[in-house]
Amino acid sequence: MTTATRTRPLAVRPVAVRGPFATELRRGPGPLTGAVTGLVLALMLGTTLFSWLGVWAQTAEFTHLAAAQIGLPLALAAGCWSGGRDRAAGIEALRATMVRPRTRQIAVAALPALVWTVAAYLLLLLLAYAATWATSLGGGVHGARLLLVPADAAGICAATLAGEFLGRHVRWRLAAPGLGVLLYGLVGVLRGDTPARVNPAVWVARDTPATWLPLLYGAGALALACALFLLLAHRRAAALPALLAALALLPPLVHDGRLWHGERAPLAQVCARQGVPAVCVRSSLAGLLPDMERVARPMQERLRGVRGLPERYDDRGGTGGRGRPLPQAPGILAGQDFRLAELTDPERYRRDLAYALLPCFEAETDGDFPTRQAVMSWLTGERDVFANTKEFRAADRGLRAMTPAARADWLTSYFGARDACHAKQPGKVPAL
Repeated sequence: MTTATRTRPLAVRPVAVRGPFATELRRGPGPLTGAVTGLVLALMLGTTLFSWLGVWAQTAEFTHLAAAQIGLPLALAAGCWSGGRDRAAGIEALRATMVRPRTRQIAVAALPALVWTVAAYLLLLLLAYAATWATSLGGGVHGARLLLVPADAAGICAATLAGEFLGRHVRWRLAAPGLGVLLYGLVGVLRGDTPARVNPAVWVARDTPATWLPLLYGAGALALACALFLLLAHRRAAALPALLAALALLPPLVHDGRLWHGERAPLAQVCARQGVPAVCVRSSLAGLLPDMERVARPMQERLRGVRGLPERYDDRGGTGGRGRPLPQAPGILAGQDFRLAELTDPERYRRDLAYALLPCFEAETDGDFPTRQAVMSWLTGERDVFANTKEFRAADRGLRAMTPAARADWLTSYFGARDACHAKQPGKVPAL
């Protein structure tokens, strides 16, 4: 007698059914849009690397400028390209007969490009901040600058949905690149000294907006994005309140620049207690001060007895110390010049300190150049690059042959010729 063996049914693995949004997010125009956005933003930040690397304020400025100058036009062009796909494929009539709600159709078509564009911006922002964190001496992004991140993301969302709306209504094959170039030019024009400063790209490092201003801009951008989404979904009644809210938030953003206030905390100066002129640095870079003092001490010893010197260096510019114009900031704030807690180019810093004390070129004649080089060589203790010329050797010997008191008197008159820079009176600088 034979018995039948039972066969176990084959296990069938459930097939994961992806929704249309997930499919569009993976295979639609979103990935290409995000890649292009990330590449262009990376090129902009990469070509200006040493202008923002290592300084939090500069990093915040350049990433914000990249979002306004590059991110908004690219988002507008990407949304316009996405919005014109149905018309280019000839399926507008078919799309209108679909049972799926209009709101869901718009979400599936418009949001993937929006998600990829915002993700590319946030990824570049994260990489830029990570690079600055690795090379910065301290401080950080805070206050209104940190609030610019969600505000810029909201602006990119609004630009993407505006492009989607225009792409569905503007019947022109070159609408996407044309609108992107137009917005790029408009943002560039508004970056200038225009009376109406509605453009967020004018928020730069030394003119930080009030804390509520980025919040206002972000809220207005979100309201505009919601209004555009509802208009795309043919829900005009629901879009009207959002559109009115966006328009109501617009007037406070249009002003003549009087709403800006200075960023006092990162610009606060920390100065050495000894030496004239005293070396100073921003509080966020206070870790550099011991190295700066060590480099400046030999020059300060050589300047002993010289009268009328500025009391301190100040990297903010302006006036101070007996009403005399302060020297320009020594060039130490560029990212390639320092690492964590050390001054990596002391020779350059020493030359900057000496050069800041010299009269301007407008107050000199061609014959004063050897004197300038001899004074620079005396202050820095370095052999000048023009040491082989007869004129330099004569000027250098004359300066070093003076007694300390006579040299201090002569340097007093030489540095005092900085006053002739404002009058642009050549020939007022004493020569050796």
